[in-house]
Amino acid sequence: MKALTRIPIFSYNTIATTLVTDSKSLEIKFRKKFINLETLFELESILAWSASHPEVQSLYITVYGDHFIQGIDPEEFIKGHKNPYDFMLRAEIPRSSKLVMVDEHGVDHQTQNICRYYISDKGMDLVKVMPPVNPTKEEQVWVNHELMDEVVISSKVDIAKYEKKGYVFSKTVETPCPDRRLGIEAGWKCKVTNDMDSFDWDINYQYYIERTWKLIDFADENNEGEDDTE
Repeated sequence: MKALTRIPIFSYNTIATTLVTDSKSLEIKFRKKFINLETLFELESILAWSASHPEVQSLYITVYGDHFIQGIDPEEFIKGHKNPYDFMLRAEIPRSSKLVMVDEHGVDHQTQNICRYYISDKGMDLVKVMPPVNPTKEEQVWVNHELMDEVVISSKVDIAKYEKKGYVFSKTVETPCPDRRLGIEAGWKCKVTNDMDSFDWDINYQYYIERTWKLIDFADENNEGEDDTE
């Protein structure tokens, strides 16, 4: 029988993975007999990596979540967890971009490009601000001499709109393109804790509970699939 080619891919604190190239399967093995938040975050990064690599066509989970299988409620487990570091997430962006916290008034507060944060009930939006793909774009200046007004526009819809209002073309100009903005944990409020003194137990547990159930359901589905093939 031909020996399978096995390549170690990840070796985290709680999870180890091996790529079986012959079957294009990624074996995920838990080092512990229980799932904690660190395990969930490590598993999520593995799943994200697998989704972008065509050499992984199936996943095989060998051990997972005995505590959850035996009936301990994930919500109870997470809300009773007392190690703040297990709730921490990490953002890292290149020097060409910047990371900002956006308050309720829409004001940016820049933070470090590599930062630690958690999902909070009292946090702010965490946003990655990237330079535009092109520094400038070509637009048109249209003027209305009667109203003594001018507008800078580029879309065909806007041009038609202002032309109907009596505006006439004046000139073409180069205008700066705005920065691109991407929400980190879009829809959830974050609190940066590069200094753990700023940590408070205002954790939005719902975020962690939802992520936990998604991963548990994923593990269930994959193990059921393996059972069906035996």
